[in-house]
Amino acid sequence: MTIEYKGNRKPATASCASGHRFDAARQGHINLLTGRGTSFTPDSRDMVASRIQFLEAGHYEPIARTIREAITKHTSLDHTSDTKERADHCSAPLVLDAGCGTGYYLAHAIAGLGAGARGIGFDISPAAAQRAAHIDNVLALVWDVWRTWPIPTHSADAILNVFAPRNWEEFDRALKPSGALIVVTPLPEHLAEIRDLAGLLAIQEGKQEHLLADAARHGFHLVGEHSLKETMLLEPQAVSALAHMGPAGHHHSRDEIRARVESEWDGHVPETAQTHSALQVTCNVMISAFKKQ
Repeated sequence: MTIEYKGNRKPATASCASGHRFDAARQGHINLLTGRGTSFTPDSRDMVASRIQFLEAGHYEPIARTIREAITKHTSLDHTSDTKERADHCSAPLVLDAGCGTGYYLAHAIAGLGAGARGIGFDISPAAAQRAAHIDNVLALVWDVWRTWPIPTHSADAILNVFAPRNWEEFDRALKPSGALIVVTPLPEHLAEIRDLAGLLAIQEGKQEHLLADAARHGFHLVGEHSLKETMLLEPQAVSALAHMGPAGHHHSRDEIRARVESEWDGHVPETAQTHSALQVTCNVMISAFKKQ
């Protein structure tokens, strides 16, 4: 895929070897699924708005920070190596986020690598890609992660996979031999305090074990993992946004979720709590780093 840029370094068009040409939307993203369609349901504009509200409040900032640290630790990339040569678009480090959503984690990742770093994020949601396109040095594409990715073989220095589907064949093809794959998965205690309150799905048993088995089967080996456990203080509005930005948002409106949360709130606040206006909620995830064998 070839990208033509405007004078402000924002994408103008994308073209492929077959001669297809895709113009960038006014908001800056490029929809490569035009005329193709997908069997998956993209996040709606309202769901994306909930995601923006929750993430920009900083509740998951520890996850973003740990991802950035994992990239620095398990690749040769770091902000201290920022040079004029590296800032060149062709030689600059590339971080790819497959299933990027609003680009929140991708933005944090490339920010930690200096001014020359660039990112590519793709998601099936045009609303999410539109938001990701606002990030400096990020190319935001509307694309299905289960299809062959529109990037060259062995082009990514790091690939992020945060609460998203995992296409191992494309991980292997797109990642440089020296690159690192960073995967974030929820652990059993993640959001346990509000699962019933917000109608969240339970965490699958043995999720981390399944991840490691899948990785090994596709030629990746674990080089590091960090179990992150933080306590978030969430008010009803934040709990509603958190629920709505996930799978529940495909079945219920934000108003419906908020009504449920508010009606059942008092029954979920411990009697020993110092305040009834917010709940202590556990953020418990595993950040795993993989290399190709």
